[in-house]
Amino acid sequence: MKNIDRKSVAKEGKEQIPRILHYFWCGDKDPFASPGILRTCYESWKKFAPDFEIKRWDESNFDMGSTKYTQYHFKNKLWSFISDYVRCYVLYTEGGIYLDTDMEIIRPLDDLLIYPFFTAFEDPSLTPDTIPNTGMGFVGSVPAHPFPKQMMADMERNFARGRRSYVNTTRTTEFLIKEKGLRHYEEQDISEGIHIFSHEAFYSFNPVKAFGWERRYPRHHASEEAFMTAGRPFIHPAAYGVHWYIASWQDGVEWRYPWYLEWWYRLRNLSFYRHVDGFLKRFWIYRKMKEPINKLRSQMEEQNPTLSIKPKRGGKEK
Repeated sequence: MKNIDRKSVAKEGKEQIPRILHYFWCGDKDPFASPGILRTCYESWKKFAPDFEIKRWDESNFDMGSTKYTQYHFKNKLWSFISDYVRCYVLYTEGGIYLDTDMEIIRPLDDLLIYPFFTAFEDPSLTPDTIPNTGMGFVGSVPAHPFPKQMMADMERNFARGRRSYVNTTRTTEFLIKEKGLRHYEEQDISEGIHIFSHEAFYSFNPVKAFGWERRYPRHHASEEAFMTAGRPFIHPAAYGVHWYIASWQDGVEWRYPWYLEWWYRLRNLSFYRHVDGFLKRFWIYRKMKEPINKLRSQMEEQNPTLSIKPKRGGKEK
């Protein structure tokens, strides 16, 4: 990470991000009630951010019927897709820092509050030939920053078009490259005050690199405590947090779209379908517009008989 004296900047009164920690969890269950990774993470929030408000978001304070996107995914218990939308919503409406529930804080966050918006790259070794993905598990924003709003619009637009519409790390990175000027991997500032940290800030621990693909989740180890103990040597000493990748959204619920929608999305991605679909839409629009256009043409000709706006069918005008 860059050698920036962020603490001195913060002391000068240039903090912009509100001192709020947001997280999302649907249902009546307290995710931090039992010992394990989630409770350890929650206790670290209180330890290293004692003057931050910790705010839970669920169906009691977020209207799941406010958009077709959230209404559909709530009905089908696709929690991870809802959290993608809610994290953007809370960052845009209230500002603050959004944390996945399995994100542990290991240093004070005061010097992160100087940026209008921040996130970080994930481990570049996962995508050696391209720009690494940017994570959304530890992200901060001022209220009304345009990026979260644009991502909400992107989700709603893709959902309306029948496409997969979650904000995963790949989609976020594609948007930053296309719209915000992201060009390479290193800590950097891009447009609209977006600051992107190197992966050491929040994602230095890579369970696949540490334990292999077959033992990448805590459930593959003797206990969650054993998983954390084995993973701590891989955390960068300058990190602000560590993502433990517990994947709680997979527990007890089918997280993917229903099978018929999966096949529908695959059909939508075929070029043949797109050509046929485009032709049918243009034909439908022509049929709908033909009658009002002819009516308007007739009215104009009645008002000015010398005006001829009938379409020519070839031949020379006499």
